[in-house]
Amino acid sequence: MADEQSRSDGNGVLDRVDLTLRVPAASFEKALDDLSALGTVRNRQQSAEDVTTQVIDNDARVKAQAASVASIQRLLARARTIGEIMSVESQLSSRQAELDSLRQQQKWLADQTSMSTVQLTVERHSRSTSTAPAGFLGGLGHGWHALGASTVAVGTAVGAVLPFAVLALLVGLPVRLLLRRRRAPAVPPAPAGT
Repeated sequence: MADEQSRSDGNGVLDRVDLTLRVPAASFEKALDDLSALGTVRNRQQSAEDVTTQVIDNDARVKAQAASVASIQRLLARARTIGEIMSVESQLSSRQAELDSLRQQQKWLADQTSMSTVQLTVERHSRSTSTAPAGFLGGLGHGWHALGASTVAVGTAVGAVLPFAVLALLVGLPVRLLLRRRRAPAVPPAPAGT
């Protein structure tokens, strides 16, 4: 297996796995058939990338670079002065690094031609096996569910209106008291001596 990623549902139950598998190219079709037998295939797609030209080109570059390294090594054996040795060693290390890089590419290309990549997604779809009871118990269950949903709806409405009601009370009460004082008739003083 080259890679694996998994996902769980809200209850922590594994419900999806994405896998990247490497299988021998000779067994590719059998591997696909075996994997298809695990469940229902919803989508299957195949593509191929021809790396033959890259393999041939890389092999030729490896041979040429190996010959160049061998030639530099022969020059190093004939070098007499420190200046000649340093110059040839610099060239040798540069060409050896290039050869090592080409050989790594060669290994990668060999892997690409001998192994195939399969990307597989496995999903678990939960099926509700419980059925609601019929008759009185079914009606009672639906009634409780409706009561809970109604309570939530009423609570949501009260929660939405409450801030506006508090604001109206805080601003409206002082305004009402002020208006009431202005409208109230002044009480005339009582006549003296009566």
